[in-house]
Amino acid sequence: MEIEISKEAKTNRDAYQAVQAQMELDHFGKCVLMHNGEIVGIYDTSSDAYAVGCEKFGLGEFTTELVGQKPMHLGIFTLCLPQK
Repeated sequence: MEIEISKEAKTNRDAYQAVQAQMELDHFGKCVLMHNGEIVGIYDTSSDAYAVGCEKFGLGEFTTELVGQKPMHLGIFTLCLPQK
């Protein structure tokens, strides 16, 4: 089974990769909240970024990036995300 990455996730991932090196210098260990290809917040924990993302944008409408860590693949849990 092939899992398709949402447009939001791909847009945000591409945008993050463009600034990843600078983010790792300035914000290593923090968590970045992204929406529509823009960084909208930098938080101390992923749970803080997730809570703000859910409140401001709704589930499936944002992504988070842990600065300095490889992206985590959610595997089967990706199927739980809302489909558009």
